[in-house]
Amino acid sequence: MMKYYITTSRNGGPFYTERAKYLGNVWGMTYVERKHASIAELFRILLYRKSEPDGIFVVGEQRVELYRAPDEKPLFFHPNTAMFRAKHLIRHGSDPLIEAAGVKKGDRIVDATLGMGADAQILSLAAGEKGFVTGLEGSPDIARITSLGLKSYEHDFTPLKKAMRRIEVYQVNHVQWLSAQPDQSVDIVYFDPMFHEQINKSDGISIMRAHAVMNELTGEAVNEALRISRKRVVLKDHFRSSRFEAFGFKRTVRKSSKVHYGILDHSGGSI
Repeated sequence: MMKYYITTSRNGGPFYTERAKYLGNVWGMTYVERKHASIAELFRILLYRKSEPDGIFVVGEQRVELYRAPDEKPLFFHPNTAMFRAKHLIRHGSDPLIEAAGVKKGDRIVDATLGMGADAQILSLAAGEKGFVTGLEGSPDIARITSLGLKSYEHDFTPLKKAMRRIEVYQVNHVQWLSAQPDQSVDIVYFDPMFHEQINKSDGISIMRAHAVMNELTGEAVNEALRISRKRVVLKDHFRSSRFEAFGFKRTVRKSSKVHYGILDHSGGSI
């Protein structure tokens, strides 16, 4: 079992101390007082105490960060591409994912590979206040950071903020969760597995990959998604990916993009 600790930023006052203690209780972590120590010093202090930390969560004014090592950049939540995609969707009524998934107001959607939740935010925005998005994430680290960020991240774009707050996050293996759901209980199931061939080599993507559960998409997962969906199952992947053909997805070709979407209508049968 991995051993995590939680603390505050260097300038954290009583409010952030109480928040760190509260999250520590919720997440089952030990609170440690920062005392102006650097992250590297805090790791050394814990090692000196023979506590051997697997990671330290840091509660600050703007965000919660996770450090897995003193010399690594932290994992933290940010809306990422969701912000400008949301504004484009509202102004122009279009987004490649929404068009591929055929999202309508009121749809119940499962994002089976949540990650940092950028696509889930757009799906939630498109589904509207009567819709519902469930996000499934296998990595405990990513699930904690994303769930907290979706519920508490502050910005001035109200439609997206409301969409973020409507997303329900579960830390779970997606095959286990899907297999426990009733037939035709949701409208759309969406998969965005880690690409075999990276497109974006940004720090954020690299950091998330280090925390991700790198399970392959399986025929069992796709079959379960087909069983519980009323409309369709959607796959997002690199344009060179063999997963589209392997699982029978009808590919939507985007000539100007390295990202393609695949569609399996509910009537398309099983893999």
